[in-house]
Amino acid sequence: MSGYGFGRFSSLRAGLDKGHKAQFKRLVESIKTSGYPLIPFEDIVNTTKASFAALDSLRTGTWVQL
Repeated sequence: MSGYGFGRFSSLRAGLDKGHKAQFKRLVESIKTSGYPLIPFEDIVNTTKASFAALDSLRTGTWVQL
């Protein structure tokens, strides 16, 4: 298999560590010990608002205030 611009794409994939295993390990530990989420809900809401504002800005071609 090859990816665009990469002749040995499949051999590269096997060596990449994107941190998913460590992320899920931290999630399970957090649930077992404290019960608190890794990312506070308020941060998720703010990120969502910023994402929607970015889309609105692209659509309208103007700055969007949050």
